[in-house]
Amino acid sequence: MTAKRKATSESEDETTQAKRPRRGVVQQRLEPVVEILVTGGRSESPKPRKLSRWERLRPCNDSKNIVKKCVSVKKPVRNTRNLGNLERLLTLPLDIICDIAHFLHPLALLHLAQLTTGFREILMSKSAIRIWRTSLDLYEIPLGPGDINEPQLVDLLFVQGCQACGAPTKAKNVWFELRVRLCKPCMQENVRFASKMAKEIGLKVRDLRTIRTLLPSDNQKYLESDFCDVAEEYLSYEPGSEEQQEFVERRQELTEDLYEHDRELLHWLSKSEKSNDDLSQRQQRQEEFIRRLRALDDYTDDEFQYCRSYFREEWNDIVFQPRPVSEAVWKKYKPKLVGLLAEARKALDEYEKQRQLGHI
Repeated sequence: MTAKRKATSESEDETTQAKRPRRGVVQQRLEPVVEILVTGGRSESPKPRKLSRWERLRPCNDSKNIVKKCVSVKKPVRNTRNLGNLERLLTLPLDIICDIAHFLHPLALLHLAQLTTGFREILMSKSAIRIWRTSLDLYEIPLGPGDINEPQLVDLLFVQGCQACGAPTKAKNVWFELRVRLCKPCMQENVRFASKMAKEIGLKVRDLRTIRTLLPSDNQKYLESDFCDVAEEYLSYEPGSEEQQEFVERRQELTEDLYEHDRELLHWLSKSEKSNDDLSQRQQRQEEFIRRLRALDDYTDDEFQYCRSYFREEWNDIVFQPRPVSEAVWKKYKPKLVGLLAEARKALDEYEKQRQLGHI
Protein backbone atom coordinates (compact mmCIF):
# COMPACT_ATOMS: atom_id res chain seq x y z
CA MET A 1 0.00 0.00 0.00
CA THR A 2 2.72 2.42 0.86
CA ALA A 3 4.39 1.85 -2.50
CA LYS A 4 1.14 2.57 -4.35
CA ARG A 5 0.50 5.76 -2.31
CA LYS A 6 4.03 6.90 -2.99
CA ALA A 7 3.64 6.31 -6.73
CA THR A 8 0.29 8.12 -6.85
CA SER A 9 1.69 11.09 -4.85
CA GLU A 10 4.65 11.34 -7.19
CA SER A 11 2.35 11.32 -10.23
CA GLU A 12 0.17 14.03 -8.64
CA ASP A 13 3.26 16.17 -7.97
CA GLU A 14 4.34 15.82 -11.59
CA THR A 15 0.92 16.89 -12.88
CA THR A 16 0.74 19.88 -10.51
CA GLN A 17 4.26 20.94 -11.49
CA ALA A 18 3.34 20.65 -15.16
CA LYS A 19 0.24 22.80 -14.61
CA ARG A 20 2.07 25.32 -12.36
CA PRO A 21 4.10 27.84 -14.35
CA ARG A 22 7.74 28.37 -13.58
CA ARG A 23 8.70 31.10 -11.10
CA GLY A 24 10.39 33.15 -13.77
CA VAL A 25 7.27 33.17 -15.92
CA VAL A 26 5.14 34.36 -13.00
CA GLN A 27 7.65 37.07 -12.22
CA GLN A 28 7.61 38.23 -15.85
CA ARG A 29 3.81 38.38 -15.82
CA LEU A 30 3.71 40.33 -12.58
CA GLU A 31 6.40 42.88 -13.52
CA PRO A 32 4.02 45.19 -15.45
CA VAL A 33 1.48 45.05 -12.61
CA VAL A 34 4.13 45.84 -10.00
CA GLU A 35 5.44 48.70 -12.13
CA ILE A 36 1.93 50.21 -12.37
CA LEU A 37 1.43 49.87 -8.61
CA VAL A 38 4.80 51.47 -7.83
CA THR A 39 4.80 54.25 -10.44
CA GLY A 40 1.07 54.85 -10.42
CA GLY A 41 0.80 54.03 -14.12
CA ARG A 42 3.63 56.41 -15.14
CA SER A 43 6.09 54.31 -17.06
CA GLU A 44 8.29 57.27 -18.07
CA SER A 45 11.41 57.75 -16.00
CA PRO A 46 12.04 61.26 -14.59
CA LYS A 47 13.96 63.54 -16.93
CA PRO A 48 17.59 64.06 -15.93
CA ARG A 49 18.73 67.53 -14.91
CA LYS A 50 20.01 69.58 -17.82
CA LEU A 51 23.68 70.40 -17.41
CA SER A 52 24.73 74.04 -17.37
CA ARG A 53 26.80 75.53 -20.17
CA TRP A 54 29.95 75.29 -18.04
CA GLU A 55 29.29 71.66 -17.09
CA ARG A 56 29.03 70.75 -20.79
CA LEU A 57 32.46 72.14 -21.67
CA ARG A 58 34.72 69.38 -22.99
CA PRO A 59 38.16 69.31 -21.33
CA CYS A 60 41.24 69.07 -23.51
CA ASN A 61 43.44 65.99 -23.73
CA ASP A 62 45.86 67.46 -21.18
CA SER A 63 43.20 67.46 -18.44
CA LYS A 64 44.26 64.03 -17.08
CA ASN A 65 47.82 65.21 -16.64
CA ILE A 66 46.57 68.38 -14.99
CA VAL A 67 44.47 66.39 -12.53
CA LYS A 68 47.46 64.21 -11.66
CA LYS A 69 49.60 67.26 -11.03
CA CYS A 70 46.91 68.83 -8.88
CA VAL A 71 46.50 65.62 -6.86
CA SER A 72 50.24 65.29 -6.34
CA VAL A 73 50.54 68.78 -4.89
CA LYS A 74 50.51 68.75 -1.10
CA LYS A 75 47.38 70.36 0.29
CA PRO A 76 47.91 73.40 2.51
CA VAL A 77 47.31 73.00 6.21
CA ARG A 78 43.93 74.32 7.23
CA ASN A 79 44.11 77.24 9.61
CA THR A 80 41.36 76.24 12.01
CA ARG A 81 42.03 79.15 14.33
CA ASN A 82 41.21 81.81 11.70
CA LEU A 83 38.30 79.74 10.45
CA GLY A 84 36.85 79.69 13.93
CA ASN A 85 37.06 83.50 14.09
CA LEU A 86 35.24 83.77 10.77
CA GLU A 87 32.57 81.32 11.86
CA ARG A 88 31.88 83.58 14.84
CA LEU A 89 30.62 86.15 12.34
CA LEU A 90 27.66 83.87 11.69
CA THR A 91 26.50 84.47 15.27
CA LEU A 92 26.00 88.16 14.44
CA PRO A 93 22.62 89.45 13.24
CA LEU A 94 22.07 89.03 9.51
CA ASP A 95 21.79 92.77 8.81
CA ILE A 96 25.24 93.37 10.36
CA ILE A 97 26.78 90.61 8.23
CA CYS A 98 25.23 92.18 5.14
CA ASP A 99 26.56 95.63 6.09
CA ILE A 100 30.08 94.22 6.43
CA ALA A 101 29.81 92.31 3.12
CA HIS A 102 28.86 95.49 1.24
CA PHE A 103 32.40 96.84 1.65
CA LEU A 104 34.23 93.69 0.52
CA HIS A 105 35.90 93.24 -2.84
CA PRO A 106 33.81 91.03 -5.20
CA LEU A 107 36.52 88.36 -5.23
CA ALA A 108 36.61 88.41 -1.41
CA LEU A 109 32.84 87.87 -1.42
CA LEU A 110 33.26 84.88 -3.70
CA HIS A 111 35.97 83.38 -1.49
CA LEU A 112 33.85 83.99 1.60
CA ALA A 113 30.88 82.21 -0.03
CA GLN A 114 33.12 79.20 -0.70
CA LEU A 115 34.49 79.08 2.82
CA THR A 116 31.69 77.55 4.88
CA THR A 117 28.16 76.31 4.35
CA GLY A 118 26.77 79.12 6.49
CA PHE A 119 28.35 81.89 4.40
CA ARG A 120 27.30 80.10 1.21
CA GLU A 121 23.66 80.00 2.31
CA ILE A 122 23.77 83.73 3.03
CA LEU A 123 25.75 85.02 0.02
CA MET A 124 24.38 82.65 -2.63
CA SER A 125 20.72 83.25 -1.83
CA LYS A 126 18.51 85.42 -4.02
CA SER A 127 18.16 87.96 -1.24
CA ALA A 128 21.94 88.60 -1.36
CA ILE A 129 21.85 90.08 -4.86
CA ARG A 130 21.98 93.59 -3.38
CA ILE A 131 25.26 92.75 -1.63
CA TRP A 132 26.89 91.61 -4.87
CA ARG A 133 25.63 94.59 -6.87
CA THR A 134 26.77 97.04 -4.21
CA SER A 135 30.24 95.50 -4.24
CA LEU A 136 30.39 95.59 -8.05
CA ASP A 137 29.22 99.21 -8.10
CA LEU A 138 31.83 100.12 -5.50
CA TYR A 139 34.58 99.03 -7.91
CA GLU A 140 32.72 100.42 -10.97
CA ILE A 141 32.39 96.99 -12.59
CA PRO A 142 29.68 97.10 -15.29
CA LEU A 143 26.78 94.71 -14.76
CA GLY A 144 25.75 92.35 -17.52
CA PRO A 145 22.43 92.01 -19.38
CA GLY A 146 21.30 89.21 -17.05
CA ASP A 147 22.49 86.11 -18.91
CA ILE A 148 24.79 85.27 -15.98
CA ASN A 149 24.40 86.18 -12.32
CA GLU A 150 26.74 88.35 -10.26
CA PRO A 151 28.86 85.54 -8.68
CA GLN A 152 29.40 84.05 -12.14
CA LEU A 153 30.52 87.45 -13.44
CA VAL A 154 32.98 87.78 -10.54
CA ASP A 155 34.31 84.30 -11.24
CA LEU A 156 34.78 85.20 -14.93
CA LEU A 157 36.60 88.41 -14.11
CA PHE A 158 38.92 87.52 -11.24
CA VAL A 159 39.32 83.74 -10.86
CA GLN A 160 42.21 82.15 -12.73
CA GLY A 161 42.13 78.73 -14.35
CA CYS A 162 40.41 76.99 -17.22
CA GLN A 163 36.70 76.36 -16.72
CA ALA A 164 36.84 73.13 -18.76
CA CYS A 165 39.97 71.22 -17.72
CA GLY A 166 40.75 73.05 -14.46
CA ALA A 167 44.29 74.08 -15.43
CA PRO A 168 45.22 76.63 -12.72
CA THR A 169 47.42 78.98 -14.79
CA LYS A 170 46.97 78.05 -18.47
CA ALA A 171 43.81 80.14 -19.07
CA LYS A 172 45.32 83.61 -19.34
CA ASN A 173 42.54 85.16 -21.41
CA VAL A 174 38.81 85.53 -20.96
CA TRP A 175 36.31 85.69 -23.81
CA PHE A 176 33.72 87.98 -22.26
CA GLU A 177 31.40 87.85 -25.27
CA LEU A 178 31.30 84.03 -25.05
CA ARG A 179 31.20 84.08 -21.24
CA VAL A 180 34.01 81.51 -20.87
CA ARG A 181 37.58 81.33 -19.57
CA LEU A 182 39.46 78.58 -21.38
CA CYS A 183 43.01 77.54 -22.07
CA LYS A 184 44.09 77.29 -25.69
CA PRO A 185 43.54 73.48 -26.09
CA CYS A 186 40.08 73.68 -24.51
CA MET A 187 39.27 76.73 -26.64
CA GLN A 188 40.00 74.71 -29.76
CA GLU A 189 37.87 71.87 -28.37
CA ASN A 190 34.78 73.91 -27.49
CA VAL A 191 34.78 76.97 -29.78
CA ARG A 192 34.25 76.03 -33.43
CA PHE A 193 33.16 77.42 -36.78
CA ALA A 194 29.41 77.57 -37.28
CA SER A 195 29.58 75.94 -40.73
CA LYS A 196 31.20 72.79 -39.31
CA MET A 197 28.68 72.46 -36.49
CA ALA A 198 25.81 73.10 -38.93
CA LYS A 199 26.90 70.16 -41.09
CA GLU A 200 27.05 67.88 -38.06
CA ILE A 201 23.52 68.69 -36.89
CA GLY A 202 22.06 69.01 -40.41
CA LEU A 203 21.21 72.72 -40.45
CA LYS A 204 20.04 74.32 -43.66
CA VAL A 205 21.97 77.29 -45.04
CA ARG A 206 18.93 79.56 -44.61
CA ASP A 207 18.58 78.62 -40.93
CA LEU A 208 22.33 78.94 -40.36
CA ARG A 209 22.34 82.53 -41.60
CA THR A 210 19.66 83.42 -39.06
CA ILE A 211 21.19 81.49 -36.16
CA ARG A 212 24.54 83.26 -36.69
CA THR A 213 22.86 86.50 -35.60
CA LEU A 214 21.33 85.00 -32.45
CA LEU A 215 24.44 84.55 -30.33
CA PRO A 216 27.87 86.21 -29.99
CA SER A 217 30.92 84.89 -31.78
CA ASP A 218 34.66 85.31 -31.69
CA ASN A 219 35.62 85.88 -35.34
CA GLN A 220 32.96 83.55 -36.76
CA LYS A 221 33.60 80.96 -34.02
CA TYR A 222 30.88 80.04 -31.54
CA LEU A 223 30.74 78.18 -28.24
CA GLU A 224 29.41 74.77 -29.25
CA SER A 225 27.03 74.29 -26.30
CA ASP A 226 25.41 77.70 -26.86
CA PHE A 227 25.19 77.21 -30.62
CA CYS A 228 23.45 73.84 -30.27
CA ASP A 229 21.01 75.18 -27.64
CA VAL A 230 20.04 78.19 -29.77
CA ALA A 231 19.70 76.07 -32.92
CA GLU A 232 17.52 73.53 -31.11
CA GLU A 233 15.18 76.18 -29.74
CA TYR A 234 15.02 78.03 -33.07
CA LEU A 235 14.07 74.85 -34.96
CA SER A 236 11.47 73.92 -32.32
CA TYR A 237 9.22 76.76 -33.55
CA GLU A 238 7.09 76.61 -36.66
CA PRO A 239 9.03 78.20 -39.55
CA GLY A 240 7.91 81.79 -40.08
CA SER A 241 5.63 81.77 -37.06
CA GLU A 242 5.11 84.67 -34.69
CA GLU A 243 6.79 82.78 -31.83
CA GLN A 244 9.90 82.15 -33.92
CA GLN A 245 10.12 85.81 -34.88
CA GLU A 246 9.81 86.87 -31.23
CA PHE A 247 12.57 84.43 -30.30
CA VAL A 248 14.83 85.83 -33.05
CA GLU A 249 14.26 89.43 -31.93
CA ARG A 250 14.86 88.54 -28.29
CA ARG A 251 18.10 86.69 -29.05
CA GLN A 252 19.39 89.43 -31.36
CA GLU A 253 18.78 92.03 -28.67
CA LEU A 254 20.61 89.86 -26.10
CA THR A 255 23.52 89.39 -28.53
CA GLU A 256 23.90 93.15 -28.97
CA ASP A 257 23.83 93.58 -25.19
CA LEU A 258 26.55 90.92 -24.80
CA TYR A 259 28.80 92.66 -27.31
CA GLU A 260 28.24 95.96 -25.53
CA HIS A 261 28.99 94.42 -22.13
CA ASP A 262 32.16 92.89 -23.61
CA ARG A 263 33.34 96.36 -24.67
CA GLU A 264 32.47 97.79 -21.24
CA LEU A 265 34.43 95.08 -19.41
CA LEU A 266 37.47 95.50 -21.65
CA HIS A 267 37.33 99.25 -21.07
CA TRP A 268 37.08 98.67 -17.32
CA LEU A 269 40.09 96.35 -17.38
CA SER A 270 42.11 98.84 -19.41
CA LYS A 271 41.53 101.65 -16.92
CA SER A 272 41.74 99.54 -13.78
CA GLU A 273 44.70 100.07 -11.50
CA LYS A 274 46.17 96.63 -12.10
CA SER A 275 46.37 96.87 -15.88
CA ASN A 276 46.94 100.62 -16.13
CA ASP A 277 50.47 100.48 -14.67
CA ASP A 278 52.11 99.13 -17.80
CA LEU A 279 49.35 99.46 -20.41
CA SER A 280 51.07 102.29 -22.29
CA GLN A 281 54.34 100.34 -22.41
CA ARG A 282 52.53 97.28 -23.74
CA GLN A 283 50.82 99.34 -26.44
CA GLN A 284 54.10 100.95 -27.47
CA ARG A 285 55.76 97.54 -27.78
CA GLN A 286 52.84 96.25 -29.88
CA GLU A 287 52.96 99.29 -32.19
CA GLU A 288 56.71 98.84 -32.64
CA PHE A 289 56.32 95.16 -33.56
CA ILE A 290 53.54 96.00 -36.03
CA ARG A 291 55.64 98.77 -37.61
CA ARG A 292 58.59 96.41 -38.13
CA LEU A 293 56.35 93.65 -39.49
CA ARG A 294 54.69 96.02 -41.97
CA ALA A 295 58.13 96.93 -43.26
CA LEU A 296 58.72 93.26 -44.13
CA ASP A 297 55.49 92.64 -46.04
CA ASP A 298 52.17 94.26 -46.90
CA TYR A 299 50.26 92.82 -43.95
CA THR A 300 46.66 93.98 -43.52
CA ASP A 301 44.79 95.03 -40.40
CA ASP A 302 42.61 91.90 -40.70
CA GLU A 303 45.69 89.69 -40.53
CA PHE A 304 46.92 91.41 -37.37
CA GLN A 305 43.43 91.18 -35.90
CA TYR A 306 43.32 87.46 -36.75
CA CYS A 307 46.59 86.92 -34.87
CA ARG A 308 45.33 88.85 -31.85
CA SER A 309 42.15 86.73 -31.77
CA TYR A 310 43.08 83.21 -32.85
CA PHE A 311 46.69 83.25 -31.65
CA ARG A 312 45.92 85.37 -28.63
CA GLU A 313 48.20 83.62 -26.15
CA GLU A 314 51.23 83.50 -28.48
CA TRP A 315 50.65 87.09 -29.57
CA ASN A 316 50.31 88.43 -26.03
CA ASP A 317 53.28 86.44 -24.73
CA ILE A 318 55.52 88.00 -27.40
CA VAL A 319 54.01 91.34 -28.34
CA PHE A 320 51.84 92.62 -25.51
CA GLN A 321 54.55 92.89 -22.85
CA PRO A 322 55.71 95.92 -20.81
CA ARG A 323 59.27 95.81 -22.20
CA PRO A 324 60.77 97.74 -25.14
CA VAL A 325 61.64 96.02 -28.41
CA SER A 326 65.41 95.66 -28.69
CA GLU A 327 67.26 94.30 -31.70
CA ALA A 328 67.90 91.03 -29.89
CA VAL A 329 64.19 90.67 -29.06
CA TRP A 330 63.26 91.44 -32.68
CA LYS A 331 65.65 88.82 -34.09
CA LYS A 332 64.42 86.25 -31.57
CA TYR A 333 60.68 86.62 -32.24
CA LYS A 334 60.64 87.73 -35.87
CA PRO A 335 60.36 84.17 -37.36
CA LYS A 336 57.56 83.24 -34.95
CA LEU A 337 55.49 86.35 -35.76
CA VAL A 338 56.02 85.99 -39.50
CA GLY A 339 54.80 82.38 -39.24
CA LEU A 340 51.67 83.45 -37.36
CA LEU A 341 50.89 86.11 -39.97
CA ALA A 342 51.39 83.56 -42.77
CA GLU A 343 48.85 81.24 -41.12
CA ALA A 344 46.47 84.17 -40.68
CA ARG A 345 46.75 85.12 -44.36
CA LYS A 346 46.15 81.54 -45.45
CA ALA A 347 43.07 81.19 -43.22
CA LEU A 348 41.60 84.50 -44.38
CA ASP A 349 42.14 83.62 -48.05
CA GLU A 350 40.39 80.27 -47.51
CA TYR A 351 37.50 81.99 -45.74
CA GLU A 352 37.10 84.49 -48.60
CA LYS A 353 37.14 81.66 -51.15
CA GLN A 354 34.43 79.75 -49.26
CA ARG A 355 32.36 82.94 -48.95
CA GLN A 356 32.49 83.60 -52.68
CA LEU A 357 31.39 80.02 -53.37
CA GLY A 358 28.40 80.55 -51.09
CA HIS A 359 29.42 77.90 -48.56
CA ILE A 360 29.50 80.45 -45.73
